Amino acid sequence: MVIADSNFYFSKKEVKQSENIVYKEWLNINKFKQVKKECYKRENKLIKSVRSDLAVFCEAYQSYIPVLYSVQIIEDKVEENLFKKLLLKLSFKKTNELLSRLNTPLQDNFYKKEEYDLLHADNLASHVKEYEWIYSRYGELHPYTIIQAKKKLKTFDKEKYKKQKRIISRL
Repeated sequence: MVIADSNFYFSKKEVKQSENIVYKEWLNINKFKQVKKECYKRENKLIKSVRSDLAVFCEAYQSYIPVLYSVQIIEDKVEENLFKKLLLKLSFKKTNELLSRLNTPLQDNFYKKEEYDLLHADNLASHVKEYEWIYSRYGELHPYTIIQAKKKLKTFDKEKYKKQKRIISRL
């Protein structure tokens, strides 16, 4: 691993080794429960550290990153193995449909929440004020504007959205 300009770089070999180790370890249910508990502990510490000074935040962040990496690195392997096992019991179409449903987040992300709120907003100005931060990233300020909200409303397929919401609500 190399760290340069605050970025972590791994060789393909290191990534594959890490993926295999984490996947194998987490197949043990007791180990998985232990790791899950530790993940939430570190996540909560990171969330609380946001209100602290920079040193506390950096320490919590440094502690959380390996957890995040461990979860992220095995996503493809878990999905691939789950897909193979489901194919033994279900058709290809049903397997894809089930995996699609399993990959649908239990909670909408901020972008989906903003879209939903925009569709139901009575007052665009207050909606934009509530979500003014949504397009700002990495220290750059890009405030959300009423013009952007109006444009988004014009291009938004309301029927498609309602249909998706009905499908998701049935799950």
